[in-house]
Amino acid sequence: MTAESERAVRMVDKIKDQRSSGWAAINEVVRLLGVATAEAVRKWVPSG
Repeated sequence: MTAESERAVRMVDKIKDQRSSGWAAINEVVRLLGVATAEAVRKWVPSG
């Protein structure tokens, strides 16, 4: 993983409980960081 992807994953983990869904958290991180796409970030985030 790159530093960028690691940061995105940490941010998703941190805010996911504050959003209506994991997908909403991913989209928020993409918006905040201006990186990749939501689909790319979704693939970085471990499921489960």
